[in-house]
Amino acid sequence: MHKKQLLIFTLFLFSSMTMFGQNDSLKSKMSDFDNYFIGGRVNLFSILREYINYPSELRKEGKTGRVYYKVLIDTLGNISAIEIIRSFDERFNDMVVDAVKKTKGNWKVKSNNGIKQEYEWTDSVYFELR
Repeated sequence: MHKKQLLIFTLFLFSSMTMFGQNDSLKSKMSDFDNYFIGGRVNLFSILREYINYPSELRKEGKTGRVYYKVLIDTLGNISAIEIIRSFDERFNDMVVDAVKKTKGNWKVKSNNGIKQEYEWTDSVYFELR
């Protein structure tokens, strides 16, 4: 009998966000994710864990690595785009995009001097078999 393999994935938060102003883009480091996602990191992790499953055919290959993604949040707090920035194996990409889509409704509206702004969040999902 084969030893049961478990998917352990963690999220590596770059803690960075770009806000787009009226004239120039303003890049700022995020130190408090809770200000951008309802329920903070705990809720984000919970949602992604629910929808990401390590494909059985890829388990056999023993693949381990990260899928980096970027989410663009519009002025109403909605996801307007999800982009895979880099991936250790493109066969994992759709799974990550689909899971990130499930975070819809949890992103907070951002504003600068009372003007609502879109922003982007860059993050990654780490896939590891143990």
